[in-house]
Amino acid sequence: NLFDGTPTYNDLLQYDAVVFFKHWSSGVTTALQNALIAYANDGGGVVALHHAVYNEPEGALNKDILIDQLFGVESGPGVDVSNAALQNYHLFSVNYGHFVSTYGVDLAGDNPGLSAPGSWSGNSPSTSGNLSYSYYQNFGIYDEIYDNITFTPGQSFGRGVNQITPLFSNDVNGYADPVSHASGFVKLFNPSGDGSVGRVVFFQPGERRESVTINHRYGQVIRNAVVWAAQAN
Repeated sequence: NLFDGTPTYNDLLQYDAVVFFKHWSSGVTTALQNALIAYANDGGGVVALHHAVYNEPEGALNKDILIDQLFGVESGPGVDVSNAALQNYHLFSVNYGHFVSTYGVDLAGDNPGLSAPGSWSGNSPSTSGNLSYSYYQNFGIYDEIYDNITFTPGQSFGRGVNQITPLFSNDVNGYADPVSHASGFVKLFNPSGDGSVGRVVFFQPGERRESVTINHRYGQVIRNAVVWAAQAN
């Protein structure tokens, strides 16, 4: 547990990848945030789950540095806890074939393809197209979603360095952009522009331990993420 004390940059260098799951801002010091960013910038892997981007200030402490410089996504102050209840929903694979979202994940059999929910913007396919391609591979999950999760201003999306590469969207009723589309992504991270490229992963689900067990599809996704993040560029 790296939070038994405040890990330094040199502490983090002992690991190919770290998992960040800190809920409140207590203990998330400026030094820790800067250490994580330097570690990722120098080729380290950071896998962030659920609470990692919950940014409720506690006194002078907050996660602003990590949110703004590393993750690019936030569940900020004022979340409606009544809407953060556990619920059943689907994670749609919007980048099918990526190692993190696909390797070892059973997306067939009892998981028929689903069409994009009506809450997604611009999801109506052309009537002249082959509608069999308008369905997404997916799997079900029972977990928590905050109703105010959003990408921070200035994010770039794509497959390049320092761009957010989406992996998952969700179909929770009543949610549209950006809550639906901030369910999971990866990022090649190199703000310094040198030859060392780190790997960052974020997934919105993660409240329940049952979701990350060895027999759950999402658990396989998390394991894939750790393997992917640990591969230095």
